[in-house]
Amino acid sequence: MLGHRVDELVQDTSSFGFRKVRVDPVDVACADTCDRNAEELADGRGDRRAARILHGGAGRDLEPVHHRLNLHKTHGSPDENIEQYDFIDTRYRTNRYHGGMADVRALETFVAVARGGSIMRAAERLDRTQPSISARLLALEGVWATKLFRRHARGMALTPEGARLLPLAEAALQRLVALDRAAGVPVSGEDELRIGAGDALGREIVPRAIARLMRERPALAIRVLEGPAPRLQAALRAGEIDLALVVGTLSGELAGVSFEPLLSSAVELLVPVAERGGREIALERLRDRRLVTLQQGSGFRGHLEGAFEAAGVPFRPAVEVGNLSLVRRFVAAGLGVAPVPSIAFARGRADRGSARLRLRGVPPVPYRLARRSGGALSVAAERLIELLRG
Repeated sequence: MLGHRVDELVQDTSSFGFRKVRVDPVDVACADTCDRNAEELADGRGDRRAARILHGGAGRDLEPVHHRLNLHKTHGSPDENIEQYDFIDTRYRTNRYHGGMADVRALETFVAVARGGSIMRAAERLDRTQPSISARLLALEGVWATKLFRRHARGMALTPEGARLLPLAEAALQRLVALDRAAGVPVSGEDELRIGAGDALGREIVPRAIARLMRERPALAIRVLEGPAPRLQAALRAGEIDLALVVGTLSGELAGVSFEPLLSSAVELLVPVAERGGREIALERLRDRRLVTLQQGSGFRGHLEGAFEAAGVPFRPAVEVGNLSLVRRFVAAGLGVAPVPSIAFARGRADRGSARLRLRGVPPVPYRLARRSGGALSVAAERLIELLRG
């Protein structure tokens, strides 16, 4: 009888909300009188006693059942999925047996309320209404069957159970972010754009393009990471930025990063203002000049080293600095001359203490757009690329 009763429960899962019935190894002294015959089916073998099903059928709580052997083997049940351990309780069946789980937004809400201390601050942080925050919390407490917060005069305070679950929720969200990064999914979303650029593009071209983009999308948040190409590519792979603008001739894919042409820039020579009489100078004439350059690791410096080597001119920097602003200052101070990408300096703007000459013998420096292979760019990122190529 027990086998038939359990089979009926398993086959009609829609009536009481769980997919898989499992029983817990807890001793039951005797069977309920409404299912007394089930005890007789156990035939006295060991402690395989009857399931106790309360009067009223499946709509009432199901108590623990004790069987050491799988019910299929013991009672001939045709359902192999009935196992010998777990607890059946209709109070929790929706959450534990019907696939009910905390979703990402619910976890974000839980963390925001806990860290902000109030529904209002969480709503501001997540850009949601206060009723929606309250509804998410209520739903999460229902899924977890526990009280997470207590209200007080100044806001919301974690219960002991909420305090225990908070670090677990934060860790789960961090792992989801890491998963998205590894999968190449843009983590920033449509309301934020994170880009990486070197010093040259970050001085004029990128700010102008961002200004135009912000006029089109006033609510967009922009994050710019400046650094050499290796640093930017590492940030791209790690998911810290959505796209990078780097110096180089690479095209196609390399180590999870895709490259495509973006733009190019002529190379000019910065000289002290006293030497501004000419309009251009050949690379050969720099053989014996003191050079002010960017530090090693810079993509533009690598471009210069290749050009000097191809022309048979030794590349011997006298001064190495970290950015183009310092390059210009050292040149203005009379410490040498410096090849620079023309794209880094606005045309027609007077340079204080220095002048620019055309430099013959150095090819234009190529800039590439780098993105994670297989990763989709946001609409804002695609628009920024259009504006940069403009």
